[in-house]
Amino acid sequence: MAKERHRDATLLDVYGLQREYYQRIGNQSLAERYELLYMRQKDSLINQSKLVAMNDQGFLMQIDEMNEHAQELAYENRMKERMLWGIMIFALVLAGLLLLLLKKYRQVQENYRQLYEKNLAYLNADEQRRMMMLEQDAQVVEDGGAKLKYRNNAAMDQETQSALLHRVIIVMETSDEVYDNKFDINRLAELVDSSTNLVSQVINAHYGYGFRPMLNDYRIKEACRRMNDVERYGNQTIEAIANSVGFQSYPNFVTNFKKFTGLTPSVYQRQARERGKSK
Repeated sequence: MAKERHRDATLLDVYGLQREYYQRIGNQSLAERYELLYMRQKDSLINQSKLVAMNDQGFLMQIDEMNEHAQELAYENRMKERMLWGIMIFALVLAGLLLLLLKKYRQVQENYRQLYEKNLAYLNADEQRRMMMLEQDAQVVEDGGAKLKYRNNAAMDQETQSALLHRVIIVMETSDEVYDNKFDINRLAELVDSSTNLVSQVINAHYGYGFRPMLNDYRIKEACRRMNDVERYGNQTIEAIANSVGFQSYPNFVTNFKKFTGLTPSVYQRQARERGKSK
């Protein structure tokens, strides 16, 4: 392109010299001819210059566009890099939280398991105590022990109180009526052949609380036994077990169950089922 422009400029000079030469010698016809060639060549050079300028301007615009595009790409890459770092940091924080939650979950589950095992040990010990009491009671009956009467004894001595308490516990431990939702202190007094006041008196003296809390404790213990017996009761719902031991109100059952065992019924039942699977 540069060589062509140089050649065209040289040709323009030649046309100019020829025009001046023929003007000096008076040959007007040739002078006008070279004048015309000169003007055409000059216009051609001007057009070429404009084209070059346009090409240069277009090239510069392309460079500017490329620079702008490169800046946009660089900005997008920076944003992507920041986003990637943000995602990585978020993922690390999330992983840390998940590990912490998993550790906490395992700790809670272990605490549940230990508390369940303590309850199970207590129930086993309580069952052994109950069997010993029943054996002793059977031996007394076999030996012809006299049946004590408490109904008209307003002021009981210590021996009479102990005997009445023993009969109350026997009934609570052996009678299925305890798990009837209509079972009350009046029926208990009938079963031990005593008065309601005397039965209430020995219960408060021995347990430190009244008949209803004592009844709830016996019913909760039975509910625990049934949950532990996965083979027989594993398919029953917690509400069904609650009803079967005499609780008409499920929220009341949950409250008493947690108070007695330290666990919710659902957690206790899950621990019992897991223990049943591991056997």
